[in-house]
Amino acid sequence: MALVEAQGLLAKLETSFKNGAWQECAGLISKLKVLMLSFPGLTVGGQASQQVSREVEVARATLELAMLVALQQQDAAAFDRNLAQLQVLYHDFKDKAPRSEREPLLTGLNLMRLLADSRTAEFHTALELIPVADQGHPCIRFPMEVEQWMMEGAYRKVARCGASAPDPSYAYFTGLLESTVRDEIASCCEKAFRSLTVAELARVLGVSEPDAKAIAARRGWQEGPAGYEFAATVRAGDARGPGAVPAEELIQNSLLYARELERIV
Repeated sequence: MALVEAQGLLAKLETSFKNGAWQECAGLISKLKVLMLSFPGLTVGGQASQQVSREVEVARATLELAMLVALQQQDAAAFDRNLAQLQVLYHDFKDKAPRSEREPLLTGLNLMRLLADSRTAEFHTALELIPVADQGHPCIRFPMEVEQWMMEGAYRKVARCGASAPDPSYAYFTGLLESTVRDEIASCCEKAFRSLTVAELARVLGVSEPDAKAIAARRGWQEGPAGYEFAATVRAGDARGPGAVPAEELIQNSLLYARELERIV
C-alpha cells in the first residue's frame, strides 16, 4: 500500500534530516514524491476521511522537509517549487488534516525569501493572507520586524538580523539580506567619504576587519596609506557647477547623520 510505504520513508527522512544527511534526504524525498502521485486523497473536492488525512499529512511533511533541505543546499529554486505545492495543501486541504506544526516556520521563511529578493509588494500580499492570530508567532513576527527595520532605514539592525532569527533555517535568507544591506552601505561609503581605514570600514559595515577587507577586495578597492581611497568622491574645492557641495562638508554631514542614526537605532 502506497501510504504505508510512504509513512516508512517519511520516518527515515525525518531521521536523516535530524542527522544532516542532505544527500540521503534528497533521495528519500524523490521516492516519496513518486508515491504521493498515487494518493487518491490529494484531489481537491474529495471527501474527508482518516485515510485522506494521513495522505495529506505525509505529503505535507514531505514538502516541508523538502523546503528545509533546499535551504541547507542553498537551492532557492527548489525551495520555491516545493513551496508552490505546499501552499496548495495548506490552503485547499486545511479542513482534511490537523494543522502542521511547521506551518508558521515555512510561512515565515517564505516572507524572508521575498524580503531577500526585494519583492516588497509580494511580501505585503503574502502577509495579508496570514491570519492576524498567526502574525504574533515568532517565526512570522521576525520577517515582519526585519521589513519594518528596512522601512525605517535601521540597516545596522538588518545587517545583524541573523543573530536574532527564531530558527536556524533562516540562516540562508538572512545571510543574503545581510550581504545585500552591507553592499548598499559600501556603495554609500564610496560617495560619502574620501577614505576609510580598515577599522573604520569594519565599524561602518558592522563586521570584523578581515570581513571588511574581503568586502573591499570584492568591490575592487585598493588599500593605500590612508586606507581605502575613493576616487569618485568630490574633493574639497572641486568646481562641479553652482550646486557643488565641498567634500569636507559632505563628509561632516554624513558622519553626523551616521551618529544620529546609530543613536536612534
